[in-house]
Amino acid sequence: MKKFRLAFVTSCRSDWAKIRPYVAFFVQREYPVFIFFAAKQTEDSEKNAFAAADKFPTVSWQQDIADASLSQTEYIARLTGKIGRFLEENRVEFLFVHGDRPEALAAAAAGALSNIPVCQIEAGDVSGNIDESIRHAITKLSHRFLADDEEAKKLVLRLGEDPRSVFVTGASAITLLPPEDVRQAVLQKYNCRTPYAIVLYHPETRFSPAEQYDRARILVEELNKLPLSYVVISPNQDRGYEEVLRAYKLFSPEKARFFPSFPCEEYLSLLSCAVCLVGNSSSGFKDAPFLGTTTVNVGDRQYDRGRGRSFSSVLQAPAGTDLAPLIRPLIQNGPRRRTPEQNARALTAVFERIFTDDFFQPPLQKHFYFPD
Repeated sequence: MKKFRLAFVTSCRSDWAKIRPYVAFFVQREYPVFIFFAAKQTEDSEKNAFAAADKFPTVSWQQDIADASLSQTEYIARLTGKIGRFLEENRVEFLFVHGDRPEALAAAAAGALSNIPVCQIEAGDVSGNIDESIRHAITKLSHRFLADDEEAKKLVLRLGEDPRSVFVTGASAITLLPPEDVRQAVLQKYNCRTPYAIVLYHPETRFSPAEQYDRARILVEELNKLPLSYVVISPNQDRGYEEVLRAYKLFSPEKARFFPSFPCEEYLSLLSCAVCLVGNSSSGFKDAPFLGTTTVNVGDRQYDRGRGRSFSSVLQAPAGTDLAPLIRPLIQNGPRRRTPEQNARALTAVFERIFTDDFFQPPLQKHFYFPD
């Protein structure tokens, strides 16, 4: 097989968790791999600029941290140009992007405008918020699609994409869950006081800053009432994240410990041992169900995610809901600690089936595909 020159664009630890299994697969097969890491400057940027390059010594990395004062439109425009130059300078032949972040939109635009085939990882997911529109826009700029499941594949097809370009992979990040002894070591490392819950709450960008603060404040006040300790992870950098961080200051000091992010394996270890995940992260729908961890999904950000699928381990909590009746039974029952259904060997077999020479050479001219 030809060793195509491949590039990946990523923006944060959670994003990297979905991408890293792909990078590992291609590095093991000696493909030339280039990674562009992009983010806005915050007090946690350096901590989020994960030190993963040493695990892939043959991978070439480029990092771009933008001024936090840039608007989203300025940020995307700036980043599109930088990624375009990155692709040209490294003579990239195929580009992978993930999900629904602004960085992925900029990358997909740069790739498509440079006549480089683009592949969208986690195509067809339901995001909610402005992320939903961004994901669909990335789909229309892409040429190949990797969907987590058959329902996601159906959504890509309904956008008019050719069925021959859509492939079902399963959820990739869950393969990074380490064995039980390593998970216990992670709990000791961070001195997690059991029982604990993970709090991962992102801004809901359609609300004003005052409304965002009030929603986050009510969430914190509800959690302060419960007999739990909390591992609180910083929100993503969408508009209004400062309001969420401001509300986090209302946590009772003895209850909460704050972290900007975690390496992939450590996050999954903590999630697998938690009583529940509270917030509005897609991880509550993508990772937690496979680990047996219940999600308490708060507010509207993930509205409609997974409609038509079975998520018995996701409890819906509209904004302002009294959380105690939902979480107290989970405290009594404790973590379920189920082993993930998927593993690295199964994922590798899927990749070997998908990633042929033909996969990397799709037609660049897009056409709407609608069956008669």
